Amino acid sequence: MKMLIAMNKSYTYKELCDKFSLPVLSGSYQKTQINKLSKDYQIEKSGRYYTVIKEYTAEEKTQNEIKGYYQATFEHMIGLWLANEPNYTACYSMSEIMKKSCMITDDYVYGKYNKDDFSEIVKVSPIDAYIYFDLSYDILKVLVKDVLSKLENKSLLKVRQGYRLFKKSNKCMQMKDILLGSKDETLIMEIEELCLKECGVDGFNELYKNKNNVRKFKRLAKEKCKHLFPEYEGFYKIYYLTLNKNGIKRNNSKIYNELNIKIQDKLFASKVLTREIDLTSLDKIVKATIDIDMPCKIKETILDKKSYKKDNEFE
Repeated sequence: MKMLIAMNKSYTYKELCDKFSLPVLSGSYQKTQINKLSKDYQIEKSGRYYTVIKEYTAEEKTQNEIKGYYQATFEHMIGLWLANEPNYTACYSMSEIMKKSCMITDDYVYGKYNKDDFSEIVKVSPIDAYIYFDLSYDILKVLVKDVLSKLENKSLLKVRQGYRLFKKSNKCMQMKDILLGSKDETLIMEIEELCLKECGVDGFNELYKNKNNVRKFKRLAKEKCKHLFPEYEGFYKIYYLTLNKNGIKRNNSKIYNELNIKIQDKLFASKVLTREIDLTSLDKIVKATIDIDMPCKIKETILDKKSYKKDNEFE
């Protein structure tokens, strides 16, 4: 049971254990203990001191768990997408990124733009369908943008925002990607600027706080787009992604190591194992069988010993 702990105050490891009524451990067990604590609290380490920044809310815990898992998965998958693209570069809409990263399906994309048809087929109310697609898309979009931002921050990916013009005809979509740095790109940026002003906001962060403003912005943008690009109905944002191929390879190795450590932590935290095997023996066994940084090569060692013993029998 935790004692009253002061936020933004530094503690030694032993003091932290006292505050949370935890046993003082060492080595792999200490690391596992801190990792487990970090699921509930934002903790920063500097030297031998730990600073508890805040306690996570239930919603933040869920978001952190999803982001933590999905970050590594996404980083691995994006290398697979872009490795075979010319110059390791391609452009995708947000929905396309979500599809390629296994977040959504073709049915999600169709349902998002055909909510009435979707509600009839799935047999849910149109209101529920509208609410679901609006809210779920916002949740997933934030997750994707957060992952892309972290990849760019690590210089593993270059992300550049662009635009795509579209027109629906006979249930088909005609599209045209706007070249980066082109005159058309400047025109679309000016459309966005005018629409923001007419909505009475200074930027997109403020715009997204009000759903009515978002709807007004989309309507205005569609009207202005038709005026400048009469052959199209509107535009939406796309993302030009350029891969640092060698960086992604190195990062994948890091991901494999991190996953390996999490598996070790899971075994060290197992009550079944720690009840049946003493901690010292368990540490040796896990390191010998799971830790990819410490291969024991048990089979080879045994075969060498048998070969050595056999050879000595004839001396």
